[in-house]
Amino acid sequence: MTAEIRTEKIEDLLFCATKPVLEIKIEYPQIFGKIGGLCENRFNTYHLNTAAKINKYTRTEIYKEATAAYKNSEKTGFPFNFMIYERTVQVSCNNENIISLFSDTFQYEGGPHGMTARTSETRTTKDGSILPLGSFFIKGFHYVKYIQEEISTQISSDLETEDSVYYKNAPERSKRFFNEKRYYLSDTGFIFFYPSYSLAPYYAGIRLFEVPFENFGNKLKYIPQRMT
Repeated sequence: MTAEIRTEKIEDLLFCATKPVLEIKIEYPQIFGKIGGLCENRFNTYHLNTAAKINKYTRTEIYKEATAAYKNSEKTGFPFNFMIYERTVQVSCNNENIISLFSDTFQYEGGPHGMTARTSETRTTKDGSILPLGSFFIKGFHYVKYIQEEISTQISSDLETEDSVYYKNAPERSKRFFNEKRYYLSDTGFIFFYPSYSLAPYYAGIRLFEVPFENFGNKLKYIPQRMT
């Protein structure tokens, strides 16, 4: 029996006088159903508090920036485009033992384009604690080096195609910019992600790489979707 995860939303449009200057959309997950009380409390409290902090930050700091930009546009005569702060949540794996998800935060501050940043988390349903990447592998296995090589190989293969979006030195950059906190689970493997610009131009967006569970063989302590 998997947990029920409901997406809650905070939405608002803030004004300076009669001019809309900031649009806020914040999603955050809340968990229900047949799941341990400790996991439910830890998960829900964390995400509720996170959403509250983000809401406060957008309504103070970002709102100040938006109103200042609008007032400046009134003085200079330059057009004003209202700012946007949007946070979305996507659950990528939800089974009896693990909940994995990622959040994308899009910010537009009136320039040529906005920026999207991604964060992720993977928790055990036993008590709601965060599972670091290393917790999935047997002791002594150099999992970071192995994953880096897998990603580098995927990029090198893509670079051989005519429509590749990657920088020519992206295989090396993928190792330099690898961060083991930037992962989440699908039903079939680990998904690793890189921020915009790190491996390719802006238009290529956040780059994703999947390394299937089966690739690790006996180096995995358990298959995550069958964790006991």
